[in-house]
Amino acid sequence: MKPEKLEIKDSKEIYELILSNIDELIGILDPEDDFKFEFINENAFKNTLSFNKADLIGKSFLKIIHSNYVNNIVKLLNQKRSPVKDSYEVKIIDKANNEKWFNIKIKDFSNKTNQKKVFISLKSIARQKDLEKVLDGSKDSLKVIAKKIPEIRFWKLFSPEKFEKALYSSYEMLQIVIENIPQYIFWKDKNLNYLGCNDHYAKLIGVDFPENIIGKKDNELISEKKKLKLLEENEKKIILSGEIQSNDMINWRIGNRDSLLKINRIPLYDSEKVPVGLLVTYDDITELKEKENEIRRERDILERFMQTSPVGIIIVNKNEIITFMNSQAEKIFNIKKKDIILTNFNENAWRILDQNGNKISKKDLLFNVIEKSKSSVFDIKYLIQTFNKKKILISVNSSPLFDDSGEFNGLIATIEDITE
Repeated sequence: MKPEKLEIKDSKEIYELILSNIDELIGILDPEDDFKFEFINENAFKNTLSFNKADLIGKSFLKIIHSNYVNNIVKLLNQKRSPVKDSYEVKIIDKANNEKWFNIKIKDFSNKTNQKKVFISLKSIARQKDLEKVLDGSKDSLKVIAKKIPEIRFWKLFSPEKFEKALYSSYEMLQIVIENIPQYIFWKDKNLNYLGCNDHYAKLIGVDFPENIIGKKDNELISEKKKLKLLEENEKKIILSGEIQSNDMINWRIGNRDSLLKINRIPLYDSEKVPVGLLVTYDDITELKEKENEIRRERDILERFMQTSPVGIIIVNKNEIITFMNSQAEKIFNIKKKDIILTNFNENAWRILDQNGNKISKKDLLFNVIEKSKSSVFDIKYLIQTFNKKKILISVNSSPLFDDSGEFNGLIATIEDITE
């Protein structure tokens, strides 16, 4: 069976569909003019940073980089040789002046008129950083207690004359972008016959050349029956419903490792807006998931350690709210966690006095001392009246906690009952 020909206006629509439905922020910069933007995939920038084309085209990329990272990024952008690493971490400032974490990939290229340009790809790592932040906070607490990306070729499936004209003229930038994104990409007609793919996807399913896939079905290329059934069911849903499907997941054996791929499926329409095919992108998120799992495992170990510690542990946030209390602290203060978590540290029913039984001034309360000094204190003794009206003498060690920007973010305290 011959693959059905989709009635799409020109190759630009395929390019734009891909660019508007990938997670990465893509940009092309002019290295001769302060790295000003010449192109962005606007949907991704809007969704992630709230910038549109009017905000960025003609403006320097350096203006939206966090000041701590500008010098390093300039060095990378100016490098004459390939970067040592495939990607680098960077903070970007969004339209509302919020800081956001990304991995940046950089590649130099020359356009048809031999002008030097720079391709950048920004992939959000906010989720990973959030998990790392939780882990780093736990680690701080514990201390107190003790290549070139494969090219993509799109084949002349829709209108060859238009394709050639577009490819070598006004769509050159779109082509450059498509040649440098890491996703596995393919598209099919409404009968799920392949119409094309990129090199990356061809390698994934063991095809020597992308053109060899045209006209074939998955059952000619994929041997795993369970996977075949799942793919067919989901792709048919797109054709029938005309709705986009995002963030579906599938396990795939790539080389010698099991990988997790995130799938986005987008319907393709004819001139009368009838779904006649679909465009599919796979994104390998294996390393991200492995990192998340590793961070969760380490965090769980640290939390268990804190819960079973022989000393009491309390964590208080920058707003003086208690966010953590371990079992030993419950015993010392004779109170249940559920009754104390999310209450104010300095306004609880317990009465805090110095070791001689004298009232403590507000400025000498533990939280205020740590917030002001931004340093640790050791073996501070307090006389506490617990919730059962019992008076106990405690010894407290405490250290400040800081956020990513180095600002005070609360404290952690270890507590021992030293009543004789």
